[in-house]
Amino acid sequence: MADEPRQPDEPGPSDEAGASSPDEPSVPSDGDAAPDARQPPSPVLAPGNPLRLRALLPLCIGAALALGTMTTEASPRVVVAASVLGLAIAVWGVLDLLGSFDDGDSRVA
Repeated sequence: MADEPRQPDEPGPSDEAGASSPDEPSVPSDGDAAPDARQPPSPVLAPGNPLRLRALLPLCIGAALALGTMTTEASPRVVVAASVLGLAIAVWGVLDLLGSFDDGDSRVA
């Protein structure tokens, strides 16, 4: 009978009176504080600026300009210049999306 799988509602050998399952909360002893008195964990990172969805427009335009010019058979001078311009616009969009330009004068170095 040891090879038969046990049923979910059937207590197993480890389910004794003193053992608690991971689903059940542990009962605090006399020296422990109540579960409601626990402090929430502090955040790892300080809250930052919210995302700016308006920045998706220059991000997409810059990426399309860079990719579009790289796939053409135009002169390399034109392709490199237009691609650098498109990447600069796309980087501006990413930085604006992340809120890099939203800090007030008191937080600027």
